[in-house]
Amino acid sequence: MNASCCFSCSPDPTDDCSPDPSKRPDVAEGDLSKIFQRAVDNYPQYQPTVRHRDPWVVTFDNLLTDEECDGIIQAVGGVHGEYIKPSTTAKAERGPNGRMILKDVPDQIRTSHNAWCQHAGCYNHPIHERVISRIMDIVGLPHDYAEHMQLLKYGPGEYYRLHHDWIPEQLQALCGPRVFTFFLYLSDVEEGGGTQFPYLKDENGNPLTVYPKRGSAVWWPHGHEENPWRKDDRTHHEAQPVIRGLKMAANYWIHGADFKGAMAAGCDGRTGVKGRVWRK
Repeated sequence: MNASCCFSCSPDPTDDCSPDPSKRPDVAEGDLSKIFQRAVDNYPQYQPTVRHRDPWVVTFDNLLTDEECDGIIQAVGGVHGEYIKPSTTAKAERGPNGRMILKDVPDQIRTSHNAWCQHAGCYNHPIHERVISRIMDIVGLPHDYAEHMQLLKYGPGEYYRLHHDWIPEQLQALCGPRVFTFFLYLSDVEEGGGTQFPYLKDENGNPLTVYPKRGSAVWWPHGHEENPWRKDDRTHHEAQPVIRGLKMAANYWIHGADFKGAMAAGCDGRTGVKGRVWRK
């Protein structure tokens, strides 16, 4: 999981990787509703629909063109490219310097495959640049607040069981915790593969489920309206198994502070060594 900021047990002014407690977060109390409502009001061309309020879940029925869907997949390296690997989850462990670090570990709750858009051929690809600019314009935060895009591939029978995208150890990270997930659907799926929020209900009283539709997206927060930096358990979700077809999708995890700047400062959470490459 590409979420490796450094973090400590408490803010430490002598530690370059600790956040400045005197600074107001860019996403703070009362901001979530303003951010989502502004996006719904200002971007009708992407066909936004409010699927739930408190917490917000918004879908965009027409966010990407077919060319952009294909371009994102090809920029990463293709459906069967060398960068596609079995998906993992993040596990926190204490490193030799006493600081907690995140490690990628296999986990049977997640059976998909993924690839990260971190090599230059992907990150600097014009279609990727266009898409990330569009997403961050909608969200209203700088590009560097987003982690690198994660491409996902789910074949028949593959899934991601109930989970939350929040990583609690990042509360003391320079980049802060993830505050949003912006999830793109890059393919249609013949059957299955929905994104379900079992603790949220749709207009019929059923668990809120968003089904894959090529070119669409779903966006939700991780924290509460009164405190976006406090985990909202209601946005637990799962990727339901694909029954027929292939599900191609992409994650953009967005933080409430400068994620890529934290990485450039050497706060990568994996080595704790200043100046090391974030991820190869």
